[in-house]
Amino acid sequence: MNWSSSLTLRLRDQPLQLNNSIFPTFRLSNVRFMEMKNSPIAKKTINFLIAGVSANISSFVVFNGLILIMRLDIMISSILGQLAGIGISYFYNSRKTFKTRLSPLGKSAYVTYYVAAIWLTSCSINWLHRIGINIQLAWLFPVVIASVINYAILAGAVFIQKPSP
Repeated sequence: MNWSSSLTLRLRDQPLQLNNSIFPTFRLSNVRFMEMKNSPIAKKTINFLIAGVSANISSFVVFNGLILIMRLDIMISSILGQLAGIGISYFYNSRKTFKTRLSPLGKSAYVTYYVAAIWLTSCSINWLHRIGINIQLAWLFPVVIASVINYAILAGAVFIQKPSP
């Protein structure tokens, strides 16, 4: 059987050349990104990532500053660092990502959820460090897991309300 040295596929009516290489060759201008870019889910996900990255950077800076400079306990540093990130996360997510401000009951749910999440994350950081994991990695693992869970909880439960005017 003789295989052709190149194969042309069509991607949204644009040619995509596959040669005798591992990677396909095509021009990015042939791919339509506008449909994905304008998707409400994509916008929410991107905005949530921006909020999360900003909150986690501030949390990490406060956490490390309190541990390395102030020599505070890991649990206290972790809790205070995460509290620093909550304000950024709430402000950005309520105005940009989900475009809604929470009712008093919604704010109570948000605070209750984050108190539990902060406590569990701080305990995880403390435990990971006690078993010998570097303090920055001990911070990273629980925070990444919590960030994924936060998106599901916040998008699915807390911010499902009518958009604010």
